[in-house]
Amino acid sequence: MYVPMDTEILISPEVEVTSALGQSYLVHELIHAHQVVSGAARRAPCPGWLEGEAYRVQASYLRARGFTEDAFELEILGLLQGSCAQAYHPELILQ
Repeated sequence: MYVPMDTEILISPEVEVTSALGQSYLVHELIHAHQVVSGAARRAPCPGWLEGEAYRVQASYLRARGFTEDAFELEILGLLQGSCAQAYHPELILQ
C-alpha cells in the first residue's frame, strides 16, 4: 500500500519482490504514488478510477514479461475497479 502521509510504500513480507509478480505489486503502488504527487488523485472522477489505472499498468508490466494469464486477471479487476458512476474524463488519464 502507498501511504501518502509518509510517502512510503508498504509491501507485505509475503510478497517475493525478486519475482515479476512481486515487482508488479510495487509497480501498482508506484502508480498510486504518482497519482498523488501529480495531482491526479484529486482530479479523479472516483476512487475506483485510481485503482483501475494502477491495475492496468500492473497488468501491462506483467504482460510485457510473459505473464499473460495474471495480466488478464488484473486487467479485468482494473475494469471492475475503474468503473465510475460519473462521466468518463479522458483528460485525467496519466501518460
